[in-house]
Amino acid sequence: MIFEVKGSQFYRDGKPVKIISGAVHYFRNMPDTWGDIFKKMKALGCNCV
Repeated sequence: MIFEVKGSQFYRDGKPVKIISGAVHYFRNMPDTWGDIFKKMKALGCNCV
């Protein structure tokens, strides 16, 4: 995989990609719930945490 930044656009393997990020305050959640939280974030379209 090749990740590049050209100007204000991100590219992965030569194709433009939009970064959609979210934040998780891990210390506010029990470790056994982290997997479910990340799955839900992915379902919402997040590709960066």
